Amino acid sequence: MENKAKFFIQWLGGKTKLIKEIEKYLPTDLNKKNYTYVEPFVGGGSMLFYLLQKYPNINRAIINDLNSDVINCYKAVKEKPFLLLFYLETIKYEISLLNKEDLEKYYYQKRDIFNKREVDSIESAAIFIFLNHFCYGGVYRVNKKGEFNVGFNHNKKSTSFLFDRDVILEDSLLLKRVKILNSDFYKTLRYANEDSFYFLDPPYHRNFSEKVNYYTKKGFNDLDQFRVKKFLEVLNSKKAKFILTNSNTDFIYELYKNYDIIELKEATNLTFRKSKQQKVISILVKNY
Repeated sequence: MENKAKFFIQWLGGKTKLIKEIEKYLPTDLNKKNYTYVEPFVGGGSMLFYLLQKYPNINRAIINDLNSDVINCYKAVKEKPFLLLFYLETIKYEISLLNKEDLEKYYYQKRDIFNKREVDSIESAAIFIFLNHFCYGGVYRVNKKGEFNVGFNHNKKSTSFLFDRDVILEDSLLLKRVKILNSDFYKTLRYANEDSFYFLDPPYHRNFSEKVNYYTKKGFNDLDQFRVKKFLEVLNSKKAKFILTNSNTDFIYELYKNYDIIELKEATNLTFRKSKQQKVISILVKNY
């Protein structure tokens, strides 16, 4: 029977379309050696779920993200999947009674509840998944107060709330062997050694100016990109293997000129606005 575990939220810059291409450059002994898999910027988790299913010999994994809302979702799926499904089914029933106009009002009511941070962590995760499904472009964006502020997606044709019960339960089983962190990515360095493999997909470097924060309220700037480079230097010194993905800007090419750089074929969309779409070619950087 095919394992159905996969990402359960949409994520800007997610690697779903790039997985097969990235797989060509994975360590050749990934299916033989008992690697510890580490993902310091887990986001939507498409690589995580793919690799844990494809390579069952990865018996230990560590995921991290500075975004506390997405990490709360991972913890809810891992620790309380049935309670999470109860809240999701409740939302599904409530919106089944609504027309599209009322659904939009319901969306903003739920967004307000989410931003007030007054419900328990599992219900908050369910609301997050709902907002992710019905917000414009499936984007996570916050204002300076850290409040989720993406509007309702008027272009969505269906008012049905689609989530897969089996996927969440399969994800929960896989996450039992995953340690979940919510901190700065440097905290994952403690797991670096010759038996660890890191996949890093930080927020992409942008050549264009867009004054919104798609990651956390602090955003991710050029200084953060330099910190990622220094992080990789430490991984090298500890003999850990890594793959990094980022945009193919001159800045990134210069930053990683001493590493093996491969240009990937699939374009990645870096903004949710159709009028301002910015698709870039991804590059892959590896140290082996």
